[in-house]
Amino acid sequence: MKRTIFSGAGLLVFTMACGSNEPEADNGPMQDYPPITEPLIEGTAIRYELKEQTIPAGNDVVLCHFLEKTTEEMFVTAFEAMQGRHGHHLIIFKARVPEAPGTVRECSTPQDMVRFTPVISSVQFGLEKFPDGMAIRVPVGSQIVIQQHYVNTSTRDINVKDIGFMHVVPKEEVQVLAGFFGLSDVFLDLPPKQATSLIFDCPVPFDMNILLVGPHMHEWGTNFKATLERPTGSEELIDVEWHADYRDEPPVESWEMNEPLVMHEGDIIRTRCDFMNDLDQPIKFPKEMCATYGYFFPAQPERDEFLCAGSQPE
Repeated sequence: MKRTIFSGAGLLVFTMACGSNEPEADNGPMQDYPPITEPLIEGTAIRYELKEQTIPAGNDVVLCHFLEKTTEEMFVTAFEAMQGRHGHHLIIFKARVPEAPGTVRECSTPQDMVRFTPVISSVQFGLEKFPDGMAIRVPVGSQIVIQQHYVNTSTRDINVKDIGFMHVVPKEEVQVLAGFFGLSDVFLDLPPKQATSLIFDCPVPFDMNILLVGPHMHEWGTNFKATLERPTGSEELIDVEWHADYRDEPPVESWEMNEPLVMHEGDIIRTRCDFMNDLDQPIKFPKEMCATYGYFFPAQPERDEFLCAGSQPE
């Protein structure tokens, strides 16, 4: 059964975040801390408090926080992100190339993206929690990386100090492992003062059952469409007229665990993003994005992700 979901838990976080702390003085950075500091989802959660960072006025900044390696196997069911009003996202990755624990650095280039494996995105991107018995496995010895994105549209520098809650369950409660897929045009480049359409194909690398599919663009998007191209024909996944607030709260399509969308090896996910760049200069990744993402099952040790930088269809 296919369902369109407008995320509720994330909406609560971002609506309340609009009341973030205002500065006590007119000079220096203002605080943009999360107003919610405790988890909204019940269950066992690991709390991550990120180091305070200063985001310059008018800047779009993506930072990666490198944590200690895990000392035990973990099974993740949800991730809650608590950010200030200018926050865009927190996402949990595993480092393919470890760096010193405690490192915080910018990580917005395509080259950075190949150094990480996505684990789970925060609840405002459509998945509040995996169904009972399903989780994403994080092996022992993995270095967790939390990616933090802020878009400071104000005229003041802001100080941010985000909190994340990674929900976990014991291994014995997990019957099915899930995996993440992310399909993105990391070489996006929109010419100034004109409309542009980007289309790219990603072949499905192995048979999988789809639990959720979501779209991702930013402020310059006008329409998003993803289709599943099979030998027998085309099947629409998502087709939505884009609104700027979908950047933080996208509408997603989901299926029940017992009635998933089945994709087969060799099927193609085709993503189309339409944009209107009204600026006097080009817009490049990651200031604007074109991506299809979601979760699949069952995942295997060597088949726990589906990543694709995209290719133009013939």
